Amino acid sequence: MGEQWFAKAETQASKMVHALNEAGTISSVGTFRNYEQALTQIAQNFKDNGLPSINNLTPKLATEYLVDRATKVQQSSLDLERQAMQKIMQYYNHQLSPQETLPVIKSELQTIQASRAYTPEQIREVAAHQTPHNAISTEIAHVAGLRAHELLTIRPMNDQPTKRSFKGVRA
Repeated sequence: MGEQWFAKAETQASKMVHALNEAGTISSVGTFRNYEQALTQIAQNFKDNGLPSINNLTPKLATEYLVDRATKVQQSSLDLERQAMQKIMQYYNHQLSPQETLPVIKSELQTIQASRAYTPEQIREVAAHQTPHNAISTEIAHVAGLRAHELLTIRPMNDQPTKRSFKGVRA
């Protein structure tokens, strides 16, 4: 059986990510949040399987975990968990030097890349529930391949903030 567990998985992950952040090894709020979420998942899996606390993470244990996870999660999740554990071992428990990395393990699950774009039928359905003014904006954005908020950035060519050329014409 692993080390006695006193802290919840969320508490362990939060403590580690805050320590990494204070050390200046996390560059953005998104990375902070992603690492915290990944480490919470890892810590919970370790706890559920009777493994030691992630405070005692080693390269061998991390690699074994990733090989097991490769049958359960897609590549993006596996990569995030690998990066989070690697960062912990480089800057938190110093099981890896900053130059050392964990091996990249390939997921056995196929990643299905589905389009997030709305279909014409979905656009008609959305527009049908909007005011006429907003419905036309929705339809224009869809046909032009824009996101809704990008309509607000459209300006006449002579009002553009830069002097770059547009289709061979210098503004």
